[in-house]
Amino acid sequence: MYFYCMAIPIMFGVFFAALFILFLVAGAIQSYNAPLESFSEMSDREILLTIQNQIDGIITPEILAGSTILTKSEAKARLKRLNYRGLLKSSYSTKNFKAFYMLKQPIKEGPYPILSEHPFLSVSDLMILFKFYDYRLSLQDICMATGLPIVIIQKEMKYFIKKEIVQEIQNWTSDGMSLQGKFYILQSQYRTNPEAYIENEASIDLDLGKMYEKIQRKMDHGRNDL
Repeated sequence: MYFYCMAIPIMFGVFFAALFILFLVAGAIQSYNAPLESFSEMSDREILLTIQNQIDGIITPEILAGSTILTKSEAKARLKRLNYRGLLKSSYSTKNFKAFYMLKQPIKEGPYPILSEHPFLSVSDLMILFKFYDYRLSLQDICMATGLPIVIIQKEMKYFIKKEIVQEIQNWTSDGMSLQGKFYILQSQYRTNPEAYIENEASIDLDLGKMYEKIQRKMDHGRNDL
């Protein structure tokens, strides 16, 4: 009987813990799948700068919405997207499990190098940025220098990986349990000869231009399958 009485509160505790986890996951999925129209109202670069400019470097959806043109739901969705893509780290209040967001890395201030007039990140732009950032690039670095949305930058970097121009490096905690961040470096043939891309520059930029237009159309229509 003693063990039976003890099992009841344990079962209830596990049940409510599971419900709470499901609640958090459902909220995250709902926010992540929110429409993308707010990209035209406020860029990812502006959001990152807003976080950097907070007195303690910490922001909530309420603070972001209160200091920008974004609604609370838009602010929540945008912060969750940046967190999901690895630019932010999140913590939760011990009182009400409210989410707080911080930058994973400090922003390197400009002035940034002059890039091409392409609306996307061209291969020559990429090489200029590698040199500017001492041949180690993060998504945040590229976003700050170009103003492009993170979703576009990330898809372009996947293309550069496929073309064996860059490779992605991941930083893990010492116990191997948590991803701290990631960055990109040039593949060996471009590290020894950064101008090697010139021969294929026209075809690469053509592919990048088509990719940019496809993604931009989805963003203009508020698509969330990006």
